[in-house]
Amino acid sequence: MPSLHYAVTPRTIPIEDILAGVEKALQSLPVEMAEEARQETVRIIKSSSRPRNNITRAERETLRTLKDNTDLTILPADKSNATVILNTADYKQKITSLLEDPSYRRLTRDPTDSTERKTALLLKILLLQKIYANNCVRLAADPQDCRDFQRYIKREFL
Repeated sequence: MPSLHYAVTPRTIPIEDILAGVEKALQSLPVEMAEEARQETVRIIKSSSRPRNNITRAERETLRTLKDNTDLTILPADKSNATVILNTADYKQKITSLLEDPSYRRLTRDPTDSTERKTALLLKILLLQKIYANNCVRLAADPQDCRDFQRYIKREFL
């Protein structure tokens, strides 16, 4: 049985998906080149044939049966390149028990923007400190000036 990372040959050529992808790529081309590329795409699609199956009929039916079975949850394993099949009720119960652990709590808002702003500011500060430290050494400035600058950075930004 193939793993989750195995690409099963589609039953039909996904013409709509191909055309949508080509159209998106053609938006930036001049009109004449885009039209030529469209014609070539249509010619290739018309001359193509359905790909051969890379799994047996029994394997395809098994995959469909597993996919349609709502009592089972199929996931990639945490620590290997394997596939795990779990009872859905057990899986949901395990997830619920993990989320009810007191070490987790519901956030009132998404912290991403705040974290990104703080990270960007810290990177700027680190860059400033590095630039200033390099200049202090290069210019043989008074070491006290360098310490004063570092205190200023900490006071103003940290």
